[in-house]
Amino acid sequence: MQKVIQNLSTMLAMLALVCISLVTFTACSDEDEPVAEVTYSWKFEEVVPATPDFMDDKNKIEATFRTALGASGSVTSVTKQGTSEACDQEVLEACQRAFDSLKDEVWQGRYVFVVTNSTTRTTICKATFDADNDNVLNPFLVLIKPPIFNSSTITTLLSNLSTQTKPIL
Repeated sequence: MQKVIQNLSTMLAMLALVCISLVTFTACSDEDEPVAEVTYSWKFEEVVPATPDFMDDKNKIEATFRTALGASGSVTSVTKQGTSEACDQEVLEACQRAFDSLKDEVWQGRYVFVVTNSTTRTTICKATFDADNDNVLNPFLVLIKPPIFNSSTITTLLSNLSTQTKPIL
């Protein structure tokens, strides 16, 4: 009888261990945790050359965006650390800087350059550079900038609060 109890006790301990293992390993889901790495890629969606020297324009556009995105060499993608939302904002700001440095150039054709979040397959921005100087940056996200509070804005906020006649409940 004692052997039966010992075997039953061993079986129950093993069953408990299996149950705990199943709960532990199935409770963790990759979807619940933020993405630790986000990869971005870029390419020309459209190239309409007006002269045989159009490769100079293409190289200049791509090199400027590559540098702004923190990539080097001839790579066509970059990986950032953090959540997709935070990295998307960082990449959008980099696209804006790259576009701002290129928007006043004279182009020898029409070039549409696209930056994409490869992890989520979301377009971050699309920059169009045109020979007729119709240069446009189309962000596909809203650039979120935190409010800047200095002594002037704080004084204004406080004076607005003190002039309210209704009590705040």
